[in-house]
Amino acid sequence: MIFSVWNVWLLLLLLLSLSLIMTPSYAAVSNDRSLIVGGTIVSNGDQYPYFTHITIEPPADSAASFICGGVLIHSDIVLTAAQCYIPNSVVTLRMNASNQNDGIERTAVQLRPHEDYDNNFPNDIMLIQLNLPILPTEIMPIAFDDNNDVVAGDRVTIMGFGSTSEQEREQAPSPVLREVEQTIGNFALCNQQYGFELEEEKHLCTVNSLLGGADSCDSDGGGPLLDTDSGSLVGIISFGIGCGRPLSFSGYTKIAPFYTQWIQDHICELSTFSPPYCPERPMFCVSGTSTVQVEGGSSIPLSQVQIGDRVLVSSEKDGEKYEPIYSFGHYDPTATGGNYLQITVDDDKTSSSTLQLSKNHMVFLDTTTNHNNPDRVLPASKLRIGDRLVLSLDDTTTTTNNNNNNTNGIITDIQPVVSSSIIGAYAPFTPSGKLYVNGILTSSYVALFDNDDTATALLPASFHHWIAHASQFPHRIMCHYFGNRCNTYDMDGISTQISFYHFTVWMLQQISIIQYSLLFFGSILALFFHLLELYPIQSCLLIAVVVLLRKSGGQIKIKTV
Repeated sequence: MIFSVWNVWLLLLLLLSLSLIMTPSYAAVSNDRSLIVGGTIVSNGDQYPYFTHITIEPPADSAASFICGGVLIHSDIVLTAAQCYIPNSVVTLRMNASNQNDGIERTAVQLRPHEDYDNNFPNDIMLIQLNLPILPTEIMPIAFDDNNDVVAGDRVTIMGFGSTSEQEREQAPSPVLREVEQTIGNFALCNQQYGFELEEEKHLCTVNSLLGGADSCDSDGGGPLLDTDSGSLVGIISFGIGCGRPLSFSGYTKIAPFYTQWIQDHICELSTFSPPYCPERPMFCVSGTSTVQVEGGSSIPLSQVQIGDRVLVSSEKDGEKYEPIYSFGHYDPTATGGNYLQITVDDDKTSSSTLQLSKNHMVFLDTTTNHNNPDRVLPASKLRIGDRLVLSLDDTTTTTNNNNNNTNGIITDIQPVVSSSIIGAYAPFTPSGKLYVNGILTSSYVALFDNDDTATALLPASFHHWIAHASQFPHRIMCHYFGNRCNTYDMDGISTQISFYHFTVWMLQQISIIQYSLLFFGSILALFFHLLELYPIQSCLLIAVVVLLRKSGGQIKIKTV
């Protein structure tokens, strides 16, 4: 009996020695992990619906296509490994796939590998933006928790497609999804195997049993590492030595807490459906579900409006007036869930109109009926129930104002709206700076300040539209001569051609002495721009006369024959 026990211990020591002696050097470590060895078939794809099968097709003649694993962590964001990144490749993704041919298919729009990844152990992490979101009714993304930390001895689960043994690594991957349980190993021993190149805050290790045969392998990189008990995501498959070797360690990128902020920051940057922890995106717009009336009588949603389309800007008894859209102050077809105010306006009959716009976007009031409010235009945040707005003439609205031939409607409800079903954010610019949106006369512009105190001692709210319109004169001239080349936008869809507008805002925020001086000269300049736009020929002639007078010393001699 004693002899047999000693034999067992000698056998264990022999196997351990052989594993250490046969451990490859650092350069021999495989950074390409994509197959599950010794696992079981996942018969039901709904068991891991967030698992993502990724196919990477590099540019022609550069490399052969290969697969990776991934995991859906947001409606349009997949988390995977940076080792799966090939520039200019075509990437196809399948979620909820129990085999390589089923599931929900998407393509990649952007790939964002970690900026410090250098084909080595650290920072093997990447985000992929999908071309279309996955709806919650289809798949719920997996959650990862900063407080869910696994320790040595805990059981974890990995999954993927691929060969089932190290000897079959060059063969075609498995046609079905496989999973296997592993045990979190001692980090110090794991680090010793890899030459002390690992960092405990960035890595996790699992250890194979004495018999081996259960592991990830080539092309499983980026697949999820799940806490078997809670089912939460704790890491992604990254590297290893061989596939399923006895007592060997496999390495994973540990997600939280080290990479949590990196993931969240890039989700906010990439995703078209920003989660609550993202900073609020700037909104200077009306919602994309709104409609405008184009010349010819039809109404189309703002998402279909293009530069050059002529839209209704004036609706009076003596005729309608249409102007072309020359630019957008805000153009973001992908914006969702913005913070809007929804204004409901009723006429004196039975019809009603609603308008969804950012709180600083301005609308026109019917001044002849708003006796208690002398302002002609106000930001949405300053509107009150009972105010009357200017409506377009139509067959259903008969309440008119005899002084200006416009119809008007009374505001009956004002509600904040935050909904992911509201897609698109637009602020169309017309030469007059106004247009009818959902039948309500709306400004092209926002108030000069984002906060609710939209008036200053020098600039009451009624002047915001006029100042904003005057500040856009250089942009209008550029668009007139250069067409659509005058329109460029930043990552939030905000026009980059509104520098004079930003200068005006800056000017109004200066101390009073500077403010008065700058406002005086700025007003003269704005008035000049306004006159130049309204009376271009006369203004040019006046400029020519002034130049001639200066050159002649104030005297113009007229020769007679």
